[in-house]
Amino acid sequence: PSKGEMTIKTSSSNTLDQALVYDVLGKQVARFQNRTSNNELQMDLTNLNNGVYLVRLILKDGSQSTKKVVIN
Repeated sequence: PSKGEMTIKTSSSNTLDQALVYDVLGKQVARFQNRTSNNELQMDLTNLNNGVYLVRLILKDGSQSTKKVVIN
């Protein structure tokens, strides 16, 4: 669970390109682009309602993974 602020860290060899946030209905509600070569991305989701969201992480090499986030 999160209050809405979080940091995503990846390995230094494969950095994060972007993070897409979806609600449970599949609607994209936020998008974060990593504009640095840093392996950390700060996300502020405090403007979203409490609930369950899916975060799709897209790395620079094109690989993707999806994680569940609960905002309280």
